[in-house]
Amino acid sequence: MEHGPAELKTRAVFALHPHQSAFTVPADAVVPIPDGVPPARAVLAANMETALNALWDAAPGPADRIAVVGAGWWGR
Repeated sequence: MEHGPAELKTRAVFALHPHQSAFTVPADAVVPIPDGVPPARAVLAANMETALNALWDAAPGPADRIAVVGAGWWGR
């Protein structure tokens, strides 16, 4: 974080923002990454959000079959 509240400037933060390496969002749109969680793991929150939205939108029942299709995540 380059600009913003002093308590966030030294923290790694997560923002659900599409496909940019630099952007501006309000301070209340970011979540500090907890100590001990590597940033490379924290970015997986976006993948989880996508999966949860797909599940909620589809509203599957107990006996429904679900196919998961994707190319995976190529983060390093």
